[in-house]
Amino acid sequence: MAAAYTFSIPAGRDGLSADTTVHSPCLTLGWKLDSKWEFFGNIGANLPQDAPLREQLFAGIALGYQATESWLIGADLSGTTRASDDQRSDLSVGLATQVDLSESWTLMGRVGRSVTGDQTVNLFFGIQLNF
Repeated sequence: MAAAYTFSIPAGRDGLSADTTVHSPCLTLGWKLDSKWEFFGNIGANLPQDAPLREQLFAGIALGYQATESWLIGADLSGTTRASDDQRSDLSVGLATQVDLSESWTLMGRVGRSVTGDQTVNLFFGIQLNF
């Protein structure tokens, strides 16, 4: 179990990020099924610093396979509530990966497709500091 906090800053181009800084606290749970398979779950909130977006709840589940000692791949299902009146809630399926660069740094990525909602393709890349 872990508590996590991320934040997104405006990227300056429409469609790439929110128009404001977004703070995102969440709780993540992981269960080892055996030496190679792991189940994950998370729940949290996106809290925009300014309008026009409103608070958004999110949750997800994933099944991961430890392909090598430092490389995890998996499939996930994630959902978010709508961030504005002109958007719908979103549910997407995706493929995700993470690579441990060291004991302290993890590189993560995800590509997915919306089952419901306004986004047809979801992309995420990030780096995580582990301490």
